[in-house]
Amino acid sequence: MNSESRSSPTLRDDENTPLQRLERLAEPWLERLTEPSHDGEHVRRVLRLAERLGAEDQADGEILRAAALLHDLGRALPESSRPHVELSVEIAHDLLERSGFPPEKRDVVLHCIRAHSYSRGIPPETLEAKILRDADRLDALGVMGIIRTFSYGGTFYDPADPLARKKTLPEGEKYCVEHFYEKLFKLPDGLYTEAARRIAKDRVAFMEEFLARLEREAVGES
Repeated sequence: MNSESRSSPTLRDDENTPLQRLERLAEPWLERLTEPSHDGEHVRRVLRLAERLGAEDQADGEILRAAALLHDLGRALPESSRPHVELSVEIAHDLLERSGFPPEKRDVVLHCIRAHSYSRGIPPETLEAKILRDADRLDALGVMGIIRTFSYGGTFYDPADPLARKKTLPEGEKYCVEHFYEKLFKLPDGLYTEAARRIAKDRVAFMEEFLARLEREAVGES
């Protein structure tokens, strides 16, 4: 991680708390997250959601804030062929050490980062890991979920089949709207906290309303 470490400033031990030092060390990495669906604002939204969920379940706020802040930093290295979670863990390990973050909490933070990934299927073993995973999935729902889905680009929908019921694209290609049915609407089933399930219910209802209106507008009925 030597080359990556140089992208973060060197901080003195007397610069406030370890968490504040960690936040300043992470900031240059957040600025390097430029992919629209996983940019720095995604991280900040997840952080705010995690804090909201954590407050309801009395989670360790220091662990939760650190994990949310660091969970996607590996995406700042798009040139790497390695999974972003592995890179995020390596970056996080370095920043946690350099910030003076409590040693007894570092492995807990790293577990949160490992377990947040949708594709890796690592079960979250702590309350904080469950909350981070919930917060990350909530940001894939609602208005932000819609924006992030269409930010991927590609073919949005078929005017003759707006909700892709007939799947008219060639094999291997998908409309953006298919992502709602193949992944997003399934996310609430895997949420751990009651607060997250409550938020998800409202966000999913909005997405369903959006798709219904999309279908009407695409054929000129609304």
